[in-house]
Amino acid sequence: MRLYSNIKYLFSLREIKREAHLLLGGNLGDVQRTFEKAEEFLLGSFTILGKSSLYQSEPWGMVSENLFLNQVWKVETLFSPQLLLEKLLAAELQFGRERLSPMVEGSYFDRTLDIDILFMGDLVLNSDKLVLPHPRLHLRAFTLQALVEVAPDFIHPVLLKSTSYLLENCTDHVKARKLD
Repeated sequence: MRLYSNIKYLFSLREIKREAHLLLGGNLGDVQRTFEKAEEFLLGSFTILGKSSLYQSEPWGMVSENLFLNQVWKVETLFSPQLLLEKLLAAELQFGRERLSPMVEGSYFDRTLDIDILFMGDLVLNSDKLVLPHPRLHLRAFTLQALVEVAPDFIHPVLLKSTSYLLENCTDHVKARKLD
């Protein structure tokens, strides 16, 4: 029985690779350069499997004179969702992200860098600090446009629709412009 327990314990320690989809965004400063520096800062947190094109869009859910730049990264990580979130928040802070407190639901502000976890495989999670899949990704054309580039057939684990289907049926009027 003890041998069985030891083997079971060793299997529980094995590294579990998780695929995740991240949305990077920003509308202050040299956003493309900030994305590049964030990638360097996050080195070791994950392996980038793919990147979408850069997309430029009007602000979503806020009023600002600054256009947003967005990109989706498809990554593979050994981190739990909570640890990945901590690393992403540290990157945001490192590159000048200011979070206004208290955050009011639906209040968005200009930012140097924002990194959202859109999906972490087919994980469904609802905690105080993290909701997966991202609760508004299916409402945002700029997110779906970039996401479809790297994961067109990925099935949303709650809505049970592909990302391509979600984009085709998205009623968001804020479309993004793909940059060369």
